[in-house]
Amino acid sequence: MAPALVTGGRSDALVDAKAQAFRQAMRAMRREIEAKTDDVGEAFPAVARAIHAGDEPERAIRGQANLAEVKALIEEGVPVAPIPMLPDEAN
Repeated sequence: MAPALVTGGRSDALVDAKAQAFRQAMRAMRREIEAKTDDVGEAFPAVARAIHAGDEPERAIRGQANLAEVKALIEEGVPVAPIPMLPDEAN
């Protein structure tokens, strides 16, 4: 069975308002994360491991890692989490 679609009238305005509020909240969360973390770029896996091992000072970081690197970090017990990104932010 196909999902129900909301169309017409006030329902569209409500969905649009909720979607807009959600996008604003996601952008605010992303800005806060970016303000409170160090961007280590592609060095993320190495820096995350070094912090986990105590070889670098503990701090909040962000950067890039591919799926294999993320899986390896998780298996090693290094705590990682993706930063949500809206489709229009990926460009």
